[in-house]
Amino acid sequence: MNKDNESNIINVADDLKFCPFFMVASIFFGPLSAAQRHEIYMIGPLREALFRDAFSGGINRYAFAKYLPGSALPKLREFQRRWEDFVKRSRDEATLDSGGAIVSLWEAVERREISKEELLQTLDESLFANLDVTAHALSWNMLRIAHHTSIQNDVRQEIRTNSHSEEKYEQYLRQDNTLLAACILESSRLHPILPFSNPESALTDKTVGDFKILRNTDVIVDSYAINVDNAYWEDSTVFKPRRHLGQRDQSRRYNMWRFGFGPRQCLGKNVADIILRTIIAEMVRCYQLDIMGKDGIDGIELQADSWIGLPDGMVKLTPHTE
Repeated sequence: MNKDNESNIINVADDLKFCPFFMVASIFFGPLSAAQRHEIYMIGPLREALFRDAFSGGINRYAFAKYLPGSALPKLREFQRRWEDFVKRSRDEATLDSGGAIVSLWEAVERREISKEELLQTLDESLFANLDVTAHALSWNMLRIAHHTSIQNDVRQEIRTNSHSEEKYEQYLRQDNTLLAACILESSRLHPILPFSNPESALTDKTVGDFKILRNTDVIVDSYAINVDNAYWEDSTVFKPRRHLGQRDQSRRYNMWRFGFGPRQCLGKNVADIILRTIIAEMVRCYQLDIMGKDGIDGIELQADSWIGLPDGMVKLTPHTE
């Protein structure tokens, strides 16, 4: 950011996507050195390309693809090699005092409680599989708050009220009943990560309402039908974060698709919310956010090469004075 109190214009998805990524990486590996940050940043695009290959299907769905030109296998092998090298070096540099989970996780590998492959794949999914997901959530939140300036001012005042001490500020970021937390919920409601869930099937016949669903029938969930086209939400297409204040999680359970349902919910949901609140709170506290473009939020288009609909939106950041 510019340190001369001048305004900056950023693409919220492209310029902020690695911010939550590095925060999660520090949980696993402890404070990252400049070299570590650069290395993991360079691995990211390779992993993103593999993720796109997986979703696009094509020849990569078949075992014989490894014999064909254009297969994703060479990229996969390169990623696996570079990722294992990074994790091993990070383990060698880490200490118990650094707070990185990699120390105890690698000790579990040495005790054969988990395999090396299981550890590498778990760390890979926790970081890289969620790179675009967290970028999606952060980007739409930033755009919504930048568009709705009166709500932004209220959030800023709430932050000021709760930032007189570091302890109080950290406590504020952990609370679920704040306007900041409500803004994140409302943005997630209006902008689901994916329009549909992955297909899943049951091993036995199921009856849902008046419908009988035969076993092994693939079922998908329409997230927009739940989050937006749902009579439960008054003015369902309008950004109204205060609707979530005072609302219990149980009342939202089957009226909002975000982290999934039941025992297969996203394991990182609590960390994700804290990270989003921390980044957004710091941005709102330090800057006045203004969405660019005459049509505001309605003029935001999606990035053409994004598999989850990352917004291609610009926000002007003006250093905020008290």
